[in-house]
Amino acid sequence: MQTAIVVIIKNILNKLGIKEIVEIDITDREYDKFTDSCGVIREDIYKLK
Repeated sequence: MQTAIVVIIKNILNKLGIKEIVEIDITDREYDKFTDSCGVIREDIYKLK
């Protein structure tokens, strides 16, 4: 679940216009996998182990 929390935080920061995040433990490909084209978190992110 830690990955999901990181994705949610990154998504919120991006909406606030904060693009540079230090020590983020997730790749853009992993991030995109859990978001739709608008950058909205999909429900399936909560199904992570």
